Amino acid sequence: GPGSFAIVSASTSELVVEFDFSKVDALHGYVGPLLAKVTVDGSDSDVVPVAEILPAGPMAWGYVNLPCPLHGRKAPTMVTLENRLYIFGGENDNHAENDLFVLDLATLEWHVLAQNGEKPAPRSHHSSTFIGRKMYVFGGMNAGIVDPETKQFKQMSDLWAYDVDADRWQKVETSGPSPGQRDSHMSFEMNGKLYLFGGNLLHPPQLATGFYRFCPERAEWELFCESKSLPLCRYPAVHTVGGKCWMFGGFPSHENKAGFRWENTYCFHEGRDKEEPWERVTNFQGSAPSDRDAHACGMLHGKVFMASGWNQYHSNNQTIEFDPEKRSFQTLANCPTTRVAPGNACLGNYWINYGGFQF
Repeated sequence: GPGSFAIVSASTSELVVEFDFSKVDALHGYVGPLLAKVTVDGSDSDVVPVAEILPAGPMAWGYVNLPCPLHGRKAPTMVTLENRLYIFGGENDNHAENDLFVLDLATLEWHVLAQNGEKPAPRSHHSSTFIGRKMYVFGGMNAGIVDPETKQFKQMSDLWAYDVDADRWQKVETSGPSPGQRDSHMSFEMNGKLYLFGGNLLHPPQLATGFYRFCPERAEWELFCESKSLPLCRYPAVHTVGGKCWMFGGFPSHENKAGFRWENTYCFHEGRDKEEPWERVTNFQGSAPSDRDAHACGMLHGKVFMASGWNQYHSNNQTIEFDPEKRSFQTLANCPTTRVAPGNACLGNYWINYGGFQF
């Protein structure tokens, strides 16, 4: 933009430009190559890399003073595509939402999406995962609706796809063995497939079973594994790095009682034995996160970050960094507040946390 650069020298064969990055406001945490082109009398040069924006530390938490159109909520989902952050659903005082908001990190502007066509029912404790340019939303619950037969909150077993380019939802009609009703589960993308695991079943009360895989091209579910060795739990935190999915913590019980959260760390990759797809990792350096569930988990620059969560006795404000290559944990700066069940996502050099509740 104007004032962010100066021409040092110019000739018919070379143009030397000096950038003042302190004035390039549109970066907003961008990490990667900085591309530029020159326009002279309406003619454009080739687009070429002129610099590399690298991550800088140390990590520090800060409040984003940006007017937000959302009211407070817990258990929404936050996922990113390109330079945009998508927030869907969540609940506040047992009132579930099905709105979809986008934060453009290039302009720091919020957009409320029109969402053409039929929309998913309001929900929280669901999962959202991008595969290509579609966001897949599965399951969840609505604490504002009680099933007259089971006397439990309404749970969902439906799969929806939001097409970013068309701004349109579509209910996905699937084949194969469905994961069934569940909330508080986790999902992740690996090699163009959607994996789904864990969670809670309210009727009858039990942990949700099975490890499932969904193929978008065939709209088909597959029961990837139903072994008794699966580390069943709800509210775990997961993230993929370098072809592996790492899972931290969780609550291995369907009962709502204090304590007995996991401090376990598990790893999955597609080459593992299907009968025991999750490996419990114990040979790591440093101190693992304390027992917790409903915590935030994000990935920046090849490292996984965790914060918040609780065990119903107390909540956490520590920030933990996990290096998958070194298999090491490191404690970083404390969060400004303790949060349980926040939405969170990483984009550029930022790990953004929103919502949740304090305990």
